[in-house]
Amino acid sequence: MKKHLYILISVAIVVIAGAILVTLFVFRSDLLRKPRTDILARVGNEVLTLGDFYRLIPAEYAGQLTLTEKRTFLDNWVNTQLLYLAAKREGLDKERDVVLRLNQLEREFLANTYIERHLETEEPTDDELRQYYEEHLREFSEERKVAQIVVPTEDAARAILDELHRGRSFTDLAYEHSIHPSKKRGGVIGYIRRGDLAGMPQLEDAIFHLRSGEVSDIILASDGFHIVKVLAIRKLSKPIPYDDVKDMIRNRLYLEKSRAMLDSILNDLRSKIAVETHPELLR
Repeated sequence: MKKHLYILISVAIVVIAGAILVTLFVFRSDLLRKPRTDILARVGNEVLTLGDFYRLIPAEYAGQLTLTEKRTFLDNWVNTQLLYLAAKREGLDKERDVVLRLNQLEREFLANTYIERHLETEEPTDDELRQYYEEHLREFSEERKVAQIVVPTEDAARAILDELHRGRSFTDLAYEHSIHPSKKRGGVIGYIRRGDLAGMPQLEDAIFHLRSGEVSDIILASDGFHIVKVLAIRKLSKPIPYDDVKDMIRNRLYLEKSRAMLDSILNDLRSKIAVETHPELLR
């Protein structure tokens, strides 16, 4: 269930997106005290001990890496150190934009770690899973024909949504702007059932809350900004069996519980730490 916790965290806080950026943060010389024994690699004055090497491997992969994968990990460490030292020699770490970004990455990393240590979500019970299934039986008894437009930025999505509101054809806009392979079919991706998009619950939820012919608002997913349209709704001959969607329901309820607990943590912090924002200044 850890991987679903990471999904939640990535939505709640802008986490460190690139592995190299994480590595650059982790390997700052002032953040690691390396023992000088069992040196596995040295790049300039930077060293990697055998113990540090295994501590840097993500917990979910510990004990699973092959020798080839370990050597690749080591090569990546060396390459990162070379680039890191080259950047330091050029003074990139002193540039204002770089300093701001590094500081933000550090804050995001620490915030991420805080959430991981304080977010203790209980697994949904079998009764909760069954109750959810029964309460949403209608959604498990139909499928929806869907078209979508996927673009890389929110500004692009907003412009397309404005054109749709002015009467432009969804099909034409999908042909012109979508970055998804479905653009060749005018954005049509076919019929969707509950659980088909379990990896993108926000997108699936939007689809199953629309009526036939309706267009969604902008939806952020892992591959871009989506606008979806429900083209048709048809009943299934019988509901999708409970066992077929049980895992999807479990993941969904786990995320909902985690989200509620995260909201509670943030509300508690807001009650203890002064927060002031001025969104009216944004343009």
